[in-house]
Amino acid sequence: MVISKMNNVLVKHSRILFGLFTAVIIISFVWFFTPGASGNILFGTNPMSPNAVVGSVFEKDITRGELMDMVRDYSLLMAANYGVKPAMNGLDEQQIEEAFQRAVLLSVAKQMGISVPEERIGEYLRALPAFAGADGKFSAEKFQTYEKEMLQPLGYNALDLDSAVRNLLTIFALSTAAGNDVVVTQNEVADFGRSVLEKISVKTVLFPFETMKKQLKPTEAELQAFHKANPQLFMTLPQFKAKVVRFNYNSYMDQVKLAPDAVKKYYDSHKAEFTKNGKTAPLASVTKQITEKLKKAEAVKLARKAGRDFREALYDATAETDAAGYAAAFVQCAAANKLAVAESGWFNAESAGMDNVGREPRLVEAVAGLPERSPITKTVEGDRAVFVAVVSDRKAAAPSEYKAVAAKVREAWLNGKAVSTAQEKARNFVLEMNKAKNPAAQLAALAKDAVVKDVPAFSQEEQPKENAGIIMSLAFKTETGKLSRTVDLPDGVFMIFVSSRTMPTAEELAKQSAKLSENYKQMKQYAVLNSFQTWIMMNTRNYMQRSNQAQ
Repeated sequence: MVISKMNNVLVKHSRILFGLFTAVIIISFVWFFTPGASGNILFGTNPMSPNAVVGSVFEKDITRGELMDMVRDYSLLMAANYGVKPAMNGLDEQQIEEAFQRAVLLSVAKQMGISVPEERIGEYLRALPAFAGADGKFSAEKFQTYEKEMLQPLGYNALDLDSAVRNLLTIFALSTAAGNDVVVTQNEVADFGRSVLEKISVKTVLFPFETMKKQLKPTEAELQAFHKANPQLFMTLPQFKAKVVRFNYNSYMDQVKLAPDAVKKYYDSHKAEFTKNGKTAPLASVTKQITEKLKKAEAVKLARKAGRDFREALYDATAETDAAGYAAAFVQCAAANKLAVAESGWFNAESAGMDNVGREPRLVEAVAGLPERSPITKTVEGDRAVFVAVVSDRKAAAPSEYKAVAAKVREAWLNGKAVSTAQEKARNFVLEMNKAKNPAAQLAALAKDAVVKDVPAFSQEEQPKENAGIIMSLAFKTETGKLSRTVDLPDGVFMIFVSSRTMPTAEELAKQSAKLSENYKQMKQYAVLNSFQTWIMMNTRNYMQRSNQAQ
């Protein structure tokens, strides 16, 4: 019967089936005799295939398999450093990007013919502290134990670790090769030494904001006008009322049943907690303390579970409710679960606690951070209980009355005016210094209301002890005998006056010649390596980034 039906189909559709079989045979022959061809010709690209192309460098493809090799290598190397099992957890975008960059560098190294001698791999592994014996030297036994207990259960072995080290050292060798041919001349080193060892003497000039504030005497009319012009600076905080269900830790203490050996186990694993001046308190003297601590921890767990159960019930109770009905649903759900509901008074994000609830800053923070569309908190672990709360009422931020914030208005006015006053005095000082015939001698007299300090002579090698970053930056951009540009610091308007520059002597340069030469060579190597990496990046294509952007 079945054979009869098959014959009918073959007779009826013979031409179609013949064409189909012919096409399959042709494709098979093309596929078989075409080097490098894959099933992608017929079935498209599987992004999870080890052969899937994820990028390229200098026109050479980088596959997903090579990318995952870099992920594996990193995990094996990190684990070997600490003597632990490799962690093959989920990967985030940054880890995948870093693995791709390592795959790119390894590909470039191979294209350049860079390799690492086998003995270097052994040297690297023998130097890892995880494989050191009691004498501090490499222990073959420890290495073999690590392979058996940490690698093999996950399907890895010593050869995989060797491969990871080889790839790492190959990437290092690529970086080294890029800067190997760097040469420095005596003139370059001398110029570098003069810039590094040059001694600079400066005076710092600061117009302090606090000094300006003491000179300012605002009138009441000025303060009120400032308040009126800047209402956004003096808004009230949003206020809230909340309905709260609490699960007190103490209520669960009677339900806690500790294991007979729980106290001793805790004592044995936390002896440092009971040791003072080298003496450890006996178990009997701390049994009560440990028992209370363990019972409290278990009670917290029970309260947390009860809170989460109630929160889960709320999800169901509010599934078909809009935000306006959440408070009523909260009360109904609490009543159904025989839980008391406390209602707070008004509070804001700066309140330490709530009326009828007590001082619970984490609960206040949780409620104040709720959006209007979702006014129920998650479970909040407070100092004395686990809480779940719903916002029952709220007041939006609003402009404050002047009398309520008069002190804040005065402080804000003084702060703003002090900055503008200091900036104006600094500008006038610069103008006067530019007109002065002998700026260095006249500086102290012209710098009215400013704090002037002499900074001991410094260099790039021996930097100032205070404000080094800003002083060095200004000094290198300012001519000798001139003022620098002004900079607004948190405590005032700041500038420097460059008094003098002293070049190092020939003896000083000769004394540090070797050090200067090495430092300058490293700088040039870094510049060459940076250019080399930029060149690689310009010739790299990362198809995964395109995919992420498309999504």
